[in-house]
Amino acid sequence: LMEKEMVVQRYSEDKQASFEDKYTDETLDAEYKKDPTEYDVVDLRIYNFKPEELTAKDGESEEALAKRQEAENAKALEKANALNIGPQGFGGKTTALSAAVEFAPTHIAGLPVAVNIGCHVTRHVTVVV
Repeated sequence: LMEKEMVVQRYSEDKQASFEDKYTDETLDAEYKKDPTEYDVVDLRIYNFKPEELTAKDGESEEALAKRQEAENAKALEKANALNIGPQGFGGKTTALSAAVEFAPTHIAGLPVAVNIGCHVTRHVTVVV
């Protein structure tokens, strides 16, 4: 395991170094100045969930509630992957590996949101020896 981690770390360092050599600050600044509107963009997407889909109905078993919640999680995952954002925004069909929608009363100022991003390079490596 340690050997694999070392190989991945070395690959990551080499990849980063190749970007640093190829994409200098001057190169990046020149590219940005060609059309700043291409980079100065925010993409906001809002998805609403109905509380009644996530909370127990009168007399509903925990198993039935769990099944409905799993269906909502599947819908959220499908919507996320339909965006074609891909790993770390580089494009691709897999934007999210899973989705877990939880419902709890809260004030809007304390709205909990979590997004976990992992580096694609740390999960995939191909080495030819």
